[in-house]
Amino acid sequence: MIRGNESYMNTRHDTEKALQPVTLLDVVDLGPNSLGTIGPEESADSEEYNRHVSREVAKPEYVKPPNSLWACIDGRCRKLTGDQDDSITANPQTAGSIALTDTSVYFMLEDQPKSLSTVLATSTRLAIDDDCRVMAHGGHDKSDCAANIRQNQSLLYNAENIDVVVALAWNLGRQLGLNEHMTIEDVNRLVITGAKAASDDALWDLSPEEKVDIQLANGAKYVDLIGDHGEKVVRFDFSDMAYDENAFVADHRNDRILNLMAFNVSAGHLMKEYYRRAKLHGQTVEEAASRTMAAILYNIGVAKLICNGKMPVALVGYQN
Repeated sequence: MIRGNESYMNTRHDTEKALQPVTLLDVVDLGPNSLGTIGPEESADSEEYNRHVSREVAKPEYVKPPNSLWACIDGRCRKLTGDQDDSITANPQTAGSIALTDTSVYFMLEDQPKSLSTVLATSTRLAIDDDCRVMAHGGHDKSDCAANIRQNQSLLYNAENIDVVVALAWNLGRQLGLNEHMTIEDVNRLVITGAKAASDDALWDLSPEEKVDIQLANGAKYVDLIGDHGEKVVRFDFSDMAYDENAFVADHRNDRILNLMAFNVSAGHLMKEYYRRAKLHGQTVEEAASRTMAAILYNIGVAKLICNGKMPVALVGYQN
């Protein structure tokens, strides 16, 4: 098993294991029914190319310690407005950044949810109070955020493709040890609850632009994303490290296509933070595991809406 959680707040990311190198563990795919256009083209050597790209995104020079400023999984170069800290290249990543992910997690956990405007404002403030700073993008420039625009659509998509999505999420979650604290039936319930919320139009009372405004009003930073999409791989990271996206793009401008990029999901670090935050708020290990699994489901839903059927998933982490 790839290193996950052994007990409450012991996520196997201690000092000794953190010294191990992050490496490519496997290459899988997103499964059938992906609806997007981003990803590699079909060709005679596409499988070989997918392995090449997956090896590239796992190289140690692109692995950095994470800071507390969460970015979206978007693979384009980031230019943070008003904060030119070099740590921008070591941001942990989740779909839409941490506030949008936390909001989607909320809708998968709550049987009687509040409106999006209320939940997003609260999620942004709580994340920042818990030292998970929020980086928002899209809405006010040309670098639209699919995780923002298609937030409720991703929850509906997961329910419409529940067998495929749950099987992938369960396999990924098992690598983090989440199966020790939940069952596959629990994962199904997360998907169904999320779809129920997504179907209630009254809850979705914000435009994509208003989602950005609410995050900024509650302490988020705004980031510009540069250029067009060139993602050819989803990098799913089981370690507690961050991925240096800007350095990777700079080094791969002439690698078969211009501006080779990767969507990156910092799953291991996300789990570590959910466990840390659960302890801060007196929550149980089962609650932390459910939040982590719901976040994985949201990232899968967004990826399957924007990626094509040829998109590889590079699983990176600490070797057993």
